[in-house]
Amino acid sequence: MPNKWFDEDENITTGTASVRGIFAHRHIPIPIPLADNDLCKFTNPQCEIPAQTEAVYTYDLPIPKYYPRLHIKLRWELKDANRRNIICALIHAKIANRH
Repeated sequence: MPNKWFDEDENITTGTASVRGIFAHRHIPIPIPLADNDLCKFTNPQCEIPAQTEAVYTYDLPIPKYYPRLHIKLRWELKDANRRNIICALIHAKIANRH
């Protein structure tokens, strides 16, 4: 996921990330497993993030070589400990030829 910044009205002590793929002709989100969905491991600063502090989330999502070439939308959600949305991003992506 490209860098995303956010700031919240409450301290963030823990949280999770999830990704769903939305394929071109289907509108049903398909879960895409993350190797690690711990929000705090991929934010700068790391948790506990004080309220009203800008934080950046960065995650590299490896794509297996056997995945076909395609266009996909990724719905990336970051949630706090109470499962409230911190940020929800819709990212248009393309899996292209790899060498």
